[in-house]
Amino acid sequence: MSFILRQAWREMRNSRSFCFFYSLNLALGLIGFVVVDAFRESIESKVMNESRELLGADLAIRARRVITEEEIKLARNTLPAETREAKAVDFFSMAAGPTGRSRLVKVVAIDPGFPFHGTFKLEKGGEKSGDEINLLHEERLAWIYPEARSQLGIKVGEELQLGEAKFRIADLIEEETGLTFQPTDLAPKVFISRRYLNDTNLLGEGSLAYHTHLFQLPKGIDSDAFGRGLEKALSAPEVRTFTHRQAGHRAGRLLRYLSDFLSLVSLVALFLACLGSGFLFHGFLTHRMPELATLVSLGATRKTALRIFLLQLLLLGIFAALPATLACSLLLPGLGGIISEMTGSKIEVWVSSRSILLTFAVAMGSGWLLALPALRKVRRLRPAELFQEAVRPGSKPSRMNLLLALPGLVAFWGLCLAQAHSDKLANVFFGCFLGSLILLYLLARFGFGLGEKLFGHSRLSIRLAARSLARNRAGALTGFLAIGLGVLLITLIPQTHHGLGKEIGLDDPTGDLPSLFLFDLQEEQLKGVESLLEKEGTPLGNITPWIRGKIKSLKGIAYEKSQRQEEELNNPDEQRRNAFRNRSFNLSYRKNLLESEQLLAGHPFSGVFDPAAGRPAEISVEHKYAKALGLSLNDHMTIEVSGILIDAKVVNLRRVRWTSFQPNFFVQMQPGALEQAPKTFLGTLHHLNKEKKARVQDLLVNKFPTVSILDVERTGRKILDVVGQMTWALQVMAGLSILAGLVILYCVVREKARSQSWEMNLQKVLGSTSGQLRRQVWMEFGILGASAATIGVCLSIGTSYLLSAQVFDRVWSFRWDIPLVVIFCVVGLSVITADFAARKALREKPARLLREG
Repeated sequence: MSFILRQAWREMRNSRSFCFFYSLNLALGLIGFVVVDAFRESIESKVMNESRELLGADLAIRARRVITEEEIKLARNTLPAETREAKAVDFFSMAAGPTGRSRLVKVVAIDPGFPFHGTFKLEKGGEKSGDEINLLHEERLAWIYPEARSQLGIKVGEELQLGEAKFRIADLIEEETGLTFQPTDLAPKVFISRRYLNDTNLLGEGSLAYHTHLFQLPKGIDSDAFGRGLEKALSAPEVRTFTHRQAGHRAGRLLRYLSDFLSLVSLVALFLACLGSGFLFHGFLTHRMPELATLVSLGATRKTALRIFLLQLLLLGIFAALPATLACSLLLPGLGGIISEMTGSKIEVWVSSRSILLTFAVAMGSGWLLALPALRKVRRLRPAELFQEAVRPGSKPSRMNLLLALPGLVAFWGLCLAQAHSDKLANVFFGCFLGSLILLYLLARFGFGLGEKLFGHSRLSIRLAARSLARNRAGALTGFLAIGLGVLLITLIPQTHHGLGKEIGLDDPTGDLPSLFLFDLQEEQLKGVESLLEKEGTPLGNITPWIRGKIKSLKGIAYEKSQRQEEELNNPDEQRRNAFRNRSFNLSYRKNLLESEQLLAGHPFSGVFDPAAGRPAEISVEHKYAKALGLSLNDHMTIEVSGILIDAKVVNLRRVRWTSFQPNFFVQMQPGALEQAPKTFLGTLHHLNKEKKARVQDLLVNKFPTVSILDVERTGRKILDVVGQMTWALQVMAGLSILAGLVILYCVVREKARSQSWEMNLQKVLGSTSGQLRRQVWMEFGILGASAATIGVCLSIGTSYLLSAQVFDRVWSFRWDIPLVVIFCVVGLSVITADFAARKALREKPARLLREG
């Protein structure tokens, strides 16, 4: 072992320049991975904290009935020790002010400690955490939303009647956290202590109230794992389990997108680092061939030669990983501070032990696995052939080489499963990567020979470049695969980022957020409300009819309680959609799609419904709701509206961007079918400041007391705060992935150009001028970079589309400028880097090269 170590170290000292630049290039690639992975963990931690505030806890169980002591005991036994617990009860009720005016409100009765995460922001009392809310639990007090004050005609200090009890209004709620299972509620909230709930006598037998038990887990505990445990322990279907990731339909769905996107970015960074590492290791092996051949010819066994080589790989991997992790550990906290100042969102960035272990594993293990095909040459060739291999590096790939690549692919697949939060994401990503790898290999395998024929009568520089690619097929193939896969990975992130950005409203996520929602607008009131608001300079927008319906049959089968297993689609709203199959639901009618809707399948409405034509009414169904009902295009369903049965046919499926906060329904019917049905209207008011909002509410309450008014801006901004975190997270991660990828591509092109320096100088010895050689290099690497980048971009577009369909709920949008910029940058980078390497090689003396040969 001492001989192997001494020999490995001696050879590395004799090639200091090569080893230094090799380790430097590998370290740059590893820095890209460490930075991306560190930001991923930091962003996930911050956004998860935001989601905990939406729920107010780490876990919750919720039912539309009292949760029994046996069920609570099962939950406590499932959860870890030192778990804190609080209960909340919420329900709708009528409340009356001192003037006798009554309105529908949502009563929320809470325990001490609620919320465990987040705070109440009060108009007078400021911010108060759950542990600081004492007076509310000691006296019969209430906190209310500001809109309830104007609707009830009540002031702070006056008493509010709830059932048989009176509560003195202690403060107004500007912002609150916890129990945001729905992004909007149909009535303003009133918070009281659960200690005084029985005094109201509102929860008698048959009362419809939600009972929620919230849990705060000890730090470092995986809430998702315990959430799954609670679901198994509590078998009653009406008792739902929620993790903080599932808090609210809009936020929960977007958080899932963000989690999957960050995992995708991390996978891309990991693959880029492995790709650069493997390519550099391949170049290192080619460079060390003469030394290995010398050892074998002097009597050393091939096993000894291989051990020396593998030890060198290990040492160089360590030399690259150590400065990479050290530099990131020192610089990332400062970089996090700079980004916090630029974005206005505080974030702490650190390098975790997991990232460090992965970095060292990539630096050492990936090289060994990817060098297996090249290592086979050492075992099967005689010393004379090894020396010949050194004279002309590279050999034709064989089928055995392809088999030896399988361990590396299996290892990559394992890293995908370990790095991604979702097995589905990992498998789809790896499948796309493997398919792209095979396609790139086949195109390169037969394309270089075809290129030599196509450019056989072109200018000399082009002809020589095409011939070099065809004759040096092994080196060209490796470079083509590395560049093509690198471009695929680089383009994949901004392309996916663009689609998700449109989904969450990346440019201005709060631009369309309504200030007020108006509900229960009667048909005879609509014109009067519109006229009043027009005079105030605040026109009513998004006027939408709201009709109650009931499903009577699906696909010709009488609709009864479904016996098939319900599919829980990872957020409470999906569970609520499944529940809609068994009760009445809301629907509307509209001619065209809103800007927040996207047609996924089918065709738009054919026009106005004609009952005399004998055809069913056309309906548009939200695609996830259709999935919950088991509906497809052209399926029929019978809907009962006010005792009248309507035969309806699904003509299209659509996806709704819920973060738009526009009035959207799961089912939209074509115009002409529901105009005569009993209905109410809803609408939105935008761009109101605090004073204007209060004035508009007072006017509406005084003139139209039956109209319900809801301030959705407060709850909407809570959801969109998380969206804001996603917005800059997507931008930062997309930018980092591009930088990391360009560094890797630079290393690949530089190593490819360096490996051809011997051939370029041989041509110089045979009479080629420096200008001819430089033009040949430009052409060769320009063709290589352009072809690999173009194919990589096409594969990236297909991969991003497949990922959007399988993972991101078809959230996809094509952006044409990203592929063009990437192709331009890669071609320029290839030519410039190759020119730099060629100049260095051409400055060397030909006699030295001949001596090396």
